[in-house]
Amino acid sequence: MAKLDNNNENKNKKSVAGNLGDQVQKAIENAGDKVKETVKEASELAADAITHPVETAGEFGKQAVKDVTSYSWWAKLLLILFWLILGLVAAVLIIINLPVT
Repeated sequence: MAKLDNNNENKNKKSVAGNLGDQVQKAIENAGDKVKETVKEASELAADAITHPVETAGEFGKQAVKDVTSYSWWAKLLLILFWLILGLVAAVLIIINLPVT
């Protein structure tokens, strides 16, 4: 009896290809909406840049400073990690080769 119920449920379900097609269609619709929103924001930014060029340049400058300062600590961290690992590898090689000399 359970097998018949399960079989009836399987008939009502869509195939994998049908589900995948629906998911792809939804993703395309969502991407289209995001593209429209991005284009709208870009056109507003361009309009602002044309009407208020000095303020727009100032905003871009401020954002650039924020980006540089937020990435500089990553650069310092990676530099410290590089030299630390290089130093540890050198120390291990020296310790391994000490008995040879």
